[in-house]
Amino acid sequence: MARYKLIIAYDGSRFSGWQAQKNAKTVAGTLNEVLSMLYQQDINVYGSGRTDSGVHAIGQVAHCDIDAMPSKEEIQSKLPYGIHIRSLEKTDNRFHARHHAKARSYVYQLSNIKPLFVSKYVWTVEKNLSLPILRQGLEKIKGFHDFASFSAEKDETVSTKVHILDSSYKAYDDAIVLRFVGSHFLRSMIRRVVGTLVALSTDELSLPEFEQCIDTFSLLPSRLTAPPDGLFLEKVWYNSEIEISETIEPPLISSWKNTIR
Repeated sequence: MARYKLIIAYDGSRFSGWQAQKNAKTVAGTLNEVLSMLYQQDINVYGSGRTDSGVHAIGQVAHCDIDAMPSKEEIQSKLPYGIHIRSLEKTDNRFHARHHAKARSYVYQLSNIKPLFVSKYVWTVEKNLSLPILRQGLEKIKGFHDFASFSAEKDETVSTKVHILDSSYKAYDDAIVLRFVGSHFLRSMIRRVVGTLVALSTDELSLPEFEQCIDTFSLLPSRLTAPPDGLFLEKVWYNSEIEISETIEPPLISSWKNTIR
């Protein structure tokens, strides 16, 4: 039996998250069903991390073990609309998509207009955001912090300390794209960070109040959670040297380049 590494893009609006569930249509569950049917064995796909219902991916990385030599084209032909296999390659039998990941990046897309055709991929914020204030907030979260205020983790054994390697943004005519690069991310963490940053940038929250959410535990970020629509898992790194591109593309453009069906 050989181990294979997959890079996957998907439209999260069509699935109830990544993780396989008995009574819900999920990305991993769909992949498990298709692969098991094609290769006549019980196959389970393990991802670099779980994405919540409605959250998208441009570069989710996963691994699975298959007896036969799989075909990317054959797998793709059986998958439903909304999941695209970007690459499939044989890898070391010890490779683990989650345990061996060194860092991950997510992008979040905001817009000040209501887009007709892509509303499932953006959060419309009709108030004007102060970009200088947004930049200050992004700088504040860089480094090693306890993000307990921004976490929806129910498992108390999970550490809420996360190293944010980079947090930045790129402004376009009608959109702002935020990028977060970190060692890992907690459940709902980015959505709560984004919601709190938007509140900060629209003068609903002061900078000292924002800093307090980082320095001490607060329930405020949970009330400001951004919707999943604009969030995309962008990339996963497995090398110790993490090169972060200065270019931040709107995720729909990046997704188009990676030929999402």
